[in-house]
Amino acid sequence: MLVPIVKRLARHADVKSKLAEGRKRREKLDRPDFVWHELLGSFATMGSSAGAQGLIHNKANYRRVKFEALKRKATKSARLAELRKVLRKAGVRWPEKKSVWLAENFDLVAKLGGPRRARARLLGCD
Repeated sequence: MLVPIVKRLARHADVKSKLAEGRKRREKLDRPDFVWHELLGSFATMGSSAGAQGLIHNKANYRRVKFEALKRKATKSARLAELRKVLRKAGVRWPEKKSVWLAENFDLVAKLGGPRRARARLLGCD
């Protein structure tokens, strides 16, 4: 009884749109690096959405600030320097402040066991 009703509802444009939006959100949440990716996106767009273009959508810049790429840096100061360079190059507003914040968040995510474990912990919260 319920399945035919849902099928009929799913044909309507507004319901299709909401279902597609829900799937898109779920795909984002399913990313193993969800927590780090969302932190990058949040800091990239804080103050101006243009930062996402230079940091998230520019594959060369994004590769340099992925969690695994930063993890390969030998020291905290090397990670911070890389974040500063890339955020400046990407045109992110307030790159100095945001680099420090991202470096601090990197340490927190690393302390939780990395992005996968941070995501699992987040999803386990009430």
